[in-house]
Amino acid sequence: MLKQATIFMVAYALFLALGACQNSATLSQSNRAIQPDNFILYVSNQSFEISPVDIKILIDGKIIIDDLFEVNNQHNWREFRFYFSSGKHVLNVVSKRGEAELQSEFTVTEKHWAAVAFWFYPDTHHTPTPRQFTFIIQDTPILFQ
Repeated sequence: MLKQATIFMVAYALFLALGACQNSATLSQSNRAIQPDNFILYVSNQSFEISPVDIKILIDGKIIIDDLFEVNNQHNWREFRFYFSSGKHVLNVVSKRGEAELQSEFTVTEKHWAAVAFWFYPDTHHTPTPRQFTFIIQDTPILFQ
């Protein structure tokens, strides 16, 4: 029984280490396994007018996300986990279909939670909103309601 538990723990540690490497933007895969995630990013499309919308996110010029995002019920936040070195970083977000861009600088100190959202409501909507991205970052988990 102890032997099976040990094998399971080793296999689980390898699974976590290999899975965590996939989202690393600033560390090599060999170093990634020893670093905990310190940047949890949520991404969402908040526009019923453009769904899906293409969203490409770069940190310090490196693509970390490049995918299509459906609006669904607008409470459709996808989570991505990364490790970034301490210090200043530059976030760039772009969408060709959404015709929007955003650039923002942020500083990593400890663990952070962040969210990027695409917004657009046409002039005929009761609350028109131009095509845009928003970005927030904080030191505590984001509570979505």
